[in-house]
Formats: sequence, C-alpha cells, structure tokens
Amino acid sequence: MGQIKWLDTSVGNVVATYDIRQVPTSMTQNPQNAIIHVGQTNGVCSLWSPNKGKPVASLLVHNGKVNDITIDRSGNYMATAGLDKIRIWDLRMYKRVCEHYYSVPITTMCISDSGILATGFKNVVELWKGYNTQMKKPYMIHKEQHDSHLTKVAFCPYEDILGIGHSFGFSSIIVPGSGEINFDSNVATPYQTVRQRREATVVELLDKIPSELISLDTSNIIGLMDEKEANQKKEADEKNRFEAANPGKAYQPHRNSKRGTPSKFASTKQHMTVNKKRLEHEPERIQLEKELKQKKKKKKKKKKKKKKPAPKNNPQPTRPL
Repeated sequence: MGQIKWLDTSVGNVVATYDIRQVPTSMTQNPQNAIIHVGQTNGVCSLWSPNKGKPVASLLVHNGKVNDITIDRSGNYMATAGLDKIRIWDLRMYKRVCEHYYSVPITTMCISDSGILATGFKNVVELWKGYNTQMKKPYMIHKEQHDSHLTKVAFCPYEDILGIGHSFGFSSIIVPGSGEINFDSNVATPYQTVRQRREATVVELLDKIPSELISLDTSNIIGLMDEKEANQKKEADEKNRFEAANPGKAYQPHRNSKRGTPSKFASTKQHMTVNKKRLEHEPERIQLEKELKQKKKKKKKKKKKKKKPAPKNNPQPTRPL
C-alpha cells in the first residue's frame, strides 16, 4: 500500500492525502496541468489530482512493473519504462504512439527541453533524438565505471548538460543541442540578478494557482486568460478610435480609482434609488417643463405690448431778433 500527499510549500500546510492502494515504483508531475503520474507494480500509470480521492485517469502502460516515467516540457508526450521496452504515449488522446525494445530493463529516463530522451541502465546512458518516432540509432552513448549502477539522470534547464547519479556519486556530461536556446524571460530567466530573483519570487506567489484548479481540463484557467486578453483588445480598440477622432490628445483609460467600500456601496444604492424615482416621474417632469416654457413665452409677449413709444423730439421755437 502506498500513499500520496500534497504539501503547500509556501504556507506549510498539507493540502490532501490519499491512499494509492498499490505499491508506487515511480512518480513525476506533468508541467502543463500539474497532475501527478504514478507508476505501479501492476503496470498501471495512474493520474492523481489533490481535488479527488481516486485517480482521474488510469492507463495500463506495461504488463509488469513500471520502472520510470518522464513527461516532455509541453505535457503532450509521456515515456514509460518497463522491464523490456520503452513506450511513448500521447497524453492528448491517451494512446500509444510507438515503443522501443531493450534487452535490459531501463532504470531511469529524462526528456530535455529540446526533445532529447536520455535512458539509463546498468552503467550506460543512451541519448535519442526523435523519441516519438521509431528510433534506430542513439544520438550519444556514455558509460560510467564498470561496477557502478545508475540511479537517476536529469537535464539541466536551458543548458546542454546532463546530470548522472550513480552508486559512486554524481557526474555530468555535455549533450550538444539538449538545452533551450530561445528561452522566454517572462517564464524563467537563467541570467537573473539578485533583485530580479527576489521580485520573481513575489510575483510567483501572487500568481500562484490554487490547488482547487488542478485538473485534467485546463479550460477554466484558459477561459480566464482569454477573458483578460479580450479586455485588453477592447481597450486597445477604444484607444485607437479615440486617437483617430481626437488627434493630438492623450488617451486616458477609464479606471476605478477607489476600491469598493461599504460607504461607497451605500451611496451607489442611494443613487440607484433616486434614479429609479426620477424615471417613474419622468413624464410629469417633461409636462411641467413644457408648461413653464409656455408661461415664459406669454410673459415675454405681454412685456413687448406694454412698452411705450419713444417721445418725439419737438423743435424749439426761434426767438425774434
């Protein structure tokens, strides 16, 4: 019997704990949706989420023990190692893509950022290109000491380096073309300064997705992102229209400068009530305005009629000389 447990490292609380009901032999995480893939002794690979007490999906990947599991960076392909073969699976359809036979059991595997598969057995490390097709010849072969036993292989992110753990310690080799050359600085930057690393830690904590959103279907998160992009596009269109209609003026987007407070909510409610009353008495108000305008016109006409004519200038009589 095995057990799987999720721990929130930023807070230190246990999120969930479930019984696997089988002896786990390998485990890895899908970088795309954060689902945990667990290999078992009966050849089943079960997918676990902290929101459910049972596997969200299960695949019979081998007839015997699952020695190791690895998933590529995109989260679309999974490689599983059995006693005599490696199988590649498409996680979008949960179908087997291809398989590669070995005469000895594979003990450890890893996929690089550029898609190079590293396999380890006994004291030998083999590197393959195009692992999701029928592989014919390894890209590289590396051998450790004759009496050593490999325990783990892992690629260094953004570097052409493969780390090898074995019974005598640790060693590393250079694998040309295994690292990602064009990295995205918004995701991760290998050349961060101390200040950038400190700020990135704060941003990661703020952008952290709660454990309730971990699931096979990531459409909820994608929907939120699509809504954000739609709002940004709408704001950009408004800015373009404003600049076209008012050349030379600076566009100022509408922003709510104050957050919602009880007093603000109360004033808003009062304002809505007043507006409602105004709408109810709108016809009467319009009628009163018409009557007042008519009265003003009548008063103006009466004033014009009451005006007296201007006196004529009578010429003064001339005195006789």
